[in-house]
Amino acid sequence: GALTPIPNTNHYLHYNCLIPPGDTSVVVHVGITVTVNPLAVGIGYRFEVDGQPTTFGPIAAADPPFWWFFNLWDPLTVPMPQGHLFARFLHHDPTHGAPRGSYDVCAIEVIVPVSAEYQILSLEPAAWPPGDNSPMVVNRYTHEVFALNLDPITVALTGDANNDRMVTSADIIEIVNFVFKGGATPYPVPAAGDVNCSGEVNSSDLISLVIYVFKAGAAPCDVEAECTINLEQWSCP
Repeated sequence: GALTPIPNTNHYLHYNCLIPPGDTSVVVHVGITVTVNPLAVGIGYRFEVDGQPTTFGPIAAADPPFWWFFNLWDPLTVPMPQGHLFARFLHHDPTHGAPRGSYDVCAIEVIVPVSAEYQILSLEPAAWPPGDNSPMVVNRYTHEVFALNLDPITVALTGDANNDRMVTSADIIEIVNFVFKGGATPYPVPAAGDVNCSGEVNSSDLISLVIYVFKAGAAPCDVEAECTINLEQWSCP
């Protein structure tokens, strides 16, 4: 029969939410973080740009470890509403379940209209009734089915100011331009450039990043874990 998800605050879909001015597409890496040992994960969701349904370019499904079954349904292969995707994967060992942790789901090119302003890319649960195709995680120990909540802003790697999933000299240049030349803010949100988790991006973050990149100094902090992040503002302890 149909499964009824239980609301929770422990499982998240991650996405980048700001699109720079002038961009006509953005590649989004979708992942999931689970705090239980999952037997199965089903993810139905939709993308919108400034509140409007969007279309997709190429979609590449990930190959998560520990999973024996994975499929990704998209509008190119299965009739679905505009902007909707559905991914499903099951663990190969129903006795133990997969380890807790973060897993990649897919990389998808989202097509966006040209704009001179930043645009907001939102990722929301698909508006489907509770059931087997609802966003959900099945817990290995209790077999309870948990609904997936969304984390609206994710900084995957503090110091990665250009959002290429690496911390390099290119990020130093991005922060120099931002701090001293009025350049673009670190992406996907300004907090990505807060290397020392001080609650702002300034020259001290540059110094820390230079020491890390060129002198094997201390790694940037985890701004997502240590701070409360909004689109343009964030607060740290």
